[in-house]
Amino acid sequence: METLIGRINHVASIFQPLRHYMGRLYQALYRSKTAHGWTYLRQQELADLESLLLFLGTAHRGLSLNNLSFRKPTIIYRSDASEFGIGGYNLTSGIAWHFELPVDCRLRTSLNSLEFLACMISIWIDAFYQVIDSESCLLSQTDSTSALGWLRKPNFADKCDEFVQLSTARKLADILISTESCLYSQWFPGEKNLAADALSRDFHIDDTNLAQLFTFNFPDQIPFGLQILPVPPDIVSWLTCLLRSQPQDQLWSKEPTQSKFALGLASKGIWASSESMTLSSTSSRDYNESRYSAHSLTPSERGDFVMEHVVRPSSLNQSDPPWTAFQRSLSWLTELTQDSTGMANLHCFYSASSEDIEHLTQPQSLKSL
Repeated sequence: METLIGRINHVASIFQPLRHYMGRLYQALYRSKTAHGWTYLRQQELADLESLLLFLGTAHRGLSLNNLSFRKPTIIYRSDASEFGIGGYNLTSGIAWHFELPVDCRLRTSLNSLEFLACMISIWIDAFYQVIDSESCLLSQTDSTSALGWLRKPNFADKCDEFVQLSTARKLADILISTESCLYSQWFPGEKNLAADALSRDFHIDDTNLAQLFTFNFPDQIPFGLQILPVPPDIVSWLTCLLRSQPQDQLWSKEPTQSKFALGLASKGIWASSESMTLSSTSSRDYNESRYSAHSLTPSERGDFVMEHVVRPSSLNQSDPPWTAFQRSLSWLTELTQDSTGMANLHCFYSASSEDIEHLTQPQSLKSL
């Protein structure tokens, strides 16, 4: 088991989605060490090995260098989760989504697991709508430090949520391999993640009005043409079956809470109910005050939203390489590696005097030794 896991880790250091299939194998190795050196592989562990065989075949056929080198993200996601819903959106394409958890699916897993699910489903929805091109560089921004680490490598210790977390990690690996993409993760402050927070909470506002409110109130967070799309039935079925497979400790008795954004709108009286919602606007200028006005920008004339509002303001943070990448400074000098290295007598080295040590460390002495 140690040899097998070590060899797979060598491949996973380059083909990173394989890391999401290593958790159960480490558990089997731990069992063997505590059970007199041997153990039976369980059915799920054998299934992981079968999946790894397929992925090793993909690695053997070759991997794109674009997915191995550190580069600027081409697609950026932001997501969030609450106790009764999850949501997220794509800052590049403007595709947003949210899903209100059924009552019988609540309190089945931890909030950190829901945050992890929201990150994964944001990528899954784009893969479903075929938005992710081959060799894309994905960046998932979340305000959960646990989900941030799980996007890189699963390391689960909570047995209550282990099945949900491992299932989510495996689905994420399958999506990354099928889309031939690489994934980075980044922490994003929760107090600034207002749009994703509202998507995970404000289900009392219909999608059209919610998208308009985002454009009106968060122009620096929402890309042009934001559209909230329904979650595909396949994803809904997978998610609800996963949550319902977990035990429910207690019945749901809390009332859904709205986001600070929706509470602020209610306090200002901008909307009365989800059936009759109107956007606040300033009074239009008199036509006689000016003879003409500038035309609105067309979509092709608009600037790059990701560069202007995401990459440039946080260019310092996003320039940091991910944990699996190594970035060599351009100022470093490299030389050819020597064919061989001289050997010394360790006993003589540690027992010799200072004068002898200086003599032994000379190239001629090392060569003679």
